[in-house]
Amino acid sequence: MLEVHKLRVVLGETGLTAWGDLDLGTRAGRSRSASCACVPRTSTPCARGPPAREVAPLLSGDVTGKGELRSDGKKATLRLSLDAGGGKVELQATSTLGGKPSGR
Repeated sequence: MLEVHKLRVVLGETGLTAWGDLDLGTRAGRSRSASCACVPRTSTPCARGPPAREVAPLLSGDVTGKGELRSDGKKATLRLSLDAGGGKVELQATSTLGGKPSGR
């Protein structure tokens, strides 16, 4: 069993705090994030030199939220709740683990 009591990743004002556990034998576990934030002005790519071409920013404002990733070893489910631009986005995605891609 692998347990993470607190993981904090920060780049400028962009960051994530998470914790969780994983049974390495069965691939079952859960990871939660009670706070995540993406602040575009502080999360520019860490590349050297000038960009090859100018591109529009992916995000025009800050995004904050929380999420949870669960797995029973056969299926993984991700739930996200994000706040941005005065609105809210709720997302849930499920994937089967270990299966071959269908090619569709």
